[in-house]
Amino acid sequence: LWQPAATLNSNSIVNPLATPTSTTLYTVTGTDLVTKCAATDTVTVFVNKSGEAKYFIPAAFTPNGDRINDCWKISILGKVTMFELFIYNRFGELVFYTIDANTCWDGTFKGKAQNAGNFVYTFKAKNLCREDARKGNLLLIR
Repeated sequence: LWQPAATLNSNSIVNPLATPTSTTLYTVTGTDLVTKCAATDTVTVFVNKSGEAKYFIPAAFTPNGDRINDCWKISILGKVTMFELFIYNRFGELVFYTIDANTCWDGTFKGKAQNAGNFVYTFKAKNLCREDARKGNLLLIR
C-alpha cells in the first residue's frame, strides 16, 4: 500500500505511476499474506521544474527602420514543443499569426505599416512541464 495516494494511478500495485507536481516522499508498506509480517520503505520522487519555460513579453516596440526594437516577439527562455501567437488590431482583426517562436511581427499587415496604437496578443505554448496561455496588450510606437 502506497501513501500518499493522491498523485498515484493506484496505491495498491507494485509499480504505480506517480505524477506529483512537487517533490514528494512516498511510503510503501508490504504485508506477507502468510506470516502477516509487514515492512515499510520510502522513495522520494524529485520534481525538477527546470523544464518550465519563462517568457519575456515586451510592452511596446518601434518599427521605424533604425534596427533597434523594430520587431515585436515573445522571447522564451527554455524549450517549447508548441507555440502559437495571434496579434489583433483594435477592431479585432487578426494582423499577425505564427507558430514559430523565433518569428517576430514587424508592425505591418498585408504589406502596409500599421498605425501607432494598441494591439492585443494571445499566445499558447507547451513546454516540458505544462501548457501556458496568456493574453495582453502591446503598443506600436511610430
